[in-house]
Amino acid sequence: MNGKHFIPAIILLLSAFAASSCDQASNVSTVFTGSVQGFVYDTLTGAPIPGAKNFADDITDTVLTDAEGMYMFHNINLPRSDYIYYIKSTKQGYDTSIIRVKAKSDNIVKADTAYLKMLSTH
Repeated sequence: MNGKHFIPAIILLLSAFAASSCDQASNVSTVFTGSVQGFVYDTLTGAPIPGAKNFADDITDTVLTDAEGMYMFHNINLPRSDYIYYIKSTKQGYDTSIIRVKAKSDNIVKADTAYLKMLSTH
C-alpha cells in the first residue's frame, strides 16, 4: 500500500471503530431499582397479620410480614424508572389480596394496605 492510500485507510478504520463503539454504548441498558413497603391486616379485627407471604409475578423474592404486619421489597429491579407491580398477599387460613403499586426508581414506595379476610372453617 502506498502513502496515498495509507492515510485514508487508517481514517476509514478509525471511523468504523468509532461507529461501532457508539452502537455498543447505545445498547447499554440502564438498571433501575426501587423498594416497595406495605402492610397486611386482618379485615375483621384490623390486627396486623405476621408471617403473611407477599409476592409479585415480576419479583423473584417472596417476603413475609413482620410482627407489625409490615413487609419490604428492597432494591427490586425495575424494567423502567417507574413500573406497575401487583403485590399478592396471602396466609394460610385467609383469602388473597392483590394491591396495585407503582414502584419508582431510587425510592421507597408505600403500597396501599392489604386486608385479608379469614376463611370460614365450615
